[in-house]
Amino acid sequence: MTMNKSKTYTVFLVDDDAIFMDMLKESFSDKANMIIHSFYSGEDCLANLNLNPDVIVLDYFFSKAGEKAIDGMETLKKIVAANPKINVVMLTAQNEGDKVYEFIHEGAKDYVIKDLDAFENVLSAVTGILEEL
Repeated sequence: MTMNKSKTYTVFLVDDDAIFMDMLKESFSDKANMIIHSFYSGEDCLANLNLNPDVIVLDYFFSKAGEKAIDGMETLKKIVAANPKINVVMLTAQNEGDKVYEFIHEGAKDYVIKDLDAFENVLSAVTGILEEL
């Protein structure tokens, strides 16, 4: 299956690390059929769900967003509660099986480990999901 080139897809990127976010956005720069919105907290992402994203790439741990910021798991739960049809790809620096199981159990479509291949893997995960729509 291939992505519908005539359709425009909305993708949210949610990560509190500005440098990682810039590099992530750059990996999507040649995708003309994707509108990319970036947010630095789960709260900002949730406040913009009215933009009806097709896919949300969501960091698990928001260390720079402040003490009271909700984490990626809580954000995931709120996204699923608001609209279970939104596809979420979790980003995590942790390669723990129980955390991955929890992401999928709570409604994430996929997950990507933040490693040297993260940007390529995120793009691949998002493209794969959009090809199924």
